[in-house]
Amino acid sequence: MAVVLMLQGKAESHPQAEQLERMIRTRVAQHFLALEVGDPELSVVFTDDEHIRELNYEWMGEDKPTDVLSFPMFEGEDFEEELDLLGDIVVNLEYAERLVATREHRDRVAEELGVDASTLEWGLSQEVDFLIIHGLLHLVGHDHADADEEAVMKAEERRLWEHAGSIDI
Repeated sequence: MAVVLMLQGKAESHPQAEQLERMIRTRVAQHFLALEVGDPELSVVFTDDEHIRELNYEWMGEDKPTDVLSFPMFEGEDFEEELDLLGDIVVNLEYAERLVATREHRDRVAEELGVDASTLEWGLSQEVDFLIIHGLLHLVGHDHADADEEAVMKAEERRLWEHAGSIDI
């Protein structure tokens, strides 16, 4: 498995970038096993508000920063489980840090796991892993455009969390 990690903008000097890179390599391997996608190449970009805002505007028509964007190599019927290249995930570390502070995703994950949110260790590593899981699910064809799709995607998020032991409870 090849995870190609790139740093862009303020993420180039982020103090946790090296630690996050090591964590991602381990977690992505576990997530690939759970998703049964073989051993494809995945590109992960750590970036900042400015750069992801530009991508979000260009590709999604939204002129604002976001937490994560996914760019699959194949969509719909073209998706195959044994791919050489899965796609790209762009993670905004500035946005991720704000999400850690608000505890939004920590509380969501705790609810999905059926545990008290205060018992979860939740820092930037866990937030970035959450965003990688979310991005990977988009790359393999999941979406959350309507309530039914969102329920399926949340169930898959939970399954990947549990499979990888991503949470210390």
